[in-house]
Amino acid sequence: MERRIPVFPKDSRVCFLGDSITAGGLWVEAIFEYYLKKFPGGNVRIYNTGTGGGTINFAMNYLEEDILLLNPTHVIIMYCANDMNRYEGTYLQRASMFLEEIRRITNYFRERGIIVYYGIEPKCQTEDQSTFTARDAGWAAMKSAAEEYNTGYFDLYTMMSPYIFENAGLVGEDLVHFTNLGESVMAKLFLYSQGFEEFSPDNENFLSEIKLSQAGLRRWEINNKIRRIWMAEANVLLAVIGAPVEKKIERLKERIPTRANGQWDDFCYDRAMDYIQFRPHLEEYRAQLEAVTNEMTVQWDNC
Repeated sequence: MERRIPVFPKDSRVCFLGDSITAGGLWVEAIFEYYLKKFPGGNVRIYNTGTGGGTINFAMNYLEEDILLLNPTHVIIMYCANDMNRYEGTYLQRASMFLEEIRRITNYFRERGIIVYYGIEPKCQTEDQSTFTARDAGWAAMKSAAEEYNTGYFDLYTMMSPYIFENAGLVGEDLVHFTNLGESVMAKLFLYSQGFEEFSPDNENFLSEIKLSQAGLRRWEINNKIRRIWMAEANVLLAVIGAPVEKKIERLKERIPTRANGQWDDFCYDRAMDYIQFRPHLEEYRAQLEAVTNEMTVQWDNC
């Protein structure tokens, strides 16, 4: 029987921690807005702390700077694809290494009294669904961890994959990341898995887009700048982990990647520019994020 993630109790502070599937963030924001409307006065705070290109190994270097300062009571770990692709060996060997990393980050949070759940990403590429891939092995490791720690998980692979294969418009052109409609379906499936029947796939409007409030969109835009800072850390600054911010900015200004050699260079150039532009304002963005979060909480408490 699947181990569900229960409804978050009053005063919970929940962090979704993962790679770019998490970092897209609109689906996490939709979940937060639903909790505000469903439980006025519940004071449940939900944060997207995903990092595009991130892995568990990367995240372990920045948990105090990026996660613990949010004082989470619950963390949902949603890593898999990047971790599995960066190991060597057979899929089962990689899954064994991934499971060790899951244990490492799980123990880190549990030692601090934080409840840990897992999220299993959907299969987005339209390949043979019966193929045993690196991701399948990674998902098996995640389920093993849930059994080992007797905790819940959100299985997007099982719940969402049929809609990806049968319905157009959920996955973007890269066949990896999701459209706004796809992220809406992710949010609905998460809430349905927690027992909110209004988001059942049997409902007529299940395959419709969730529209965020203006405050929710503003919150997402602010948080997106924060996530892009950590995306730069994960993709172009790994060689200087632990160095002072000023040194990192100086390094990038001296050695900014060029656009000369194709798509990867373009990606690294853009991430370097993100870091130079956004990192000096990180504390300002964090304050703005909390201000909007407080504003939304008060707004829905008064409804």
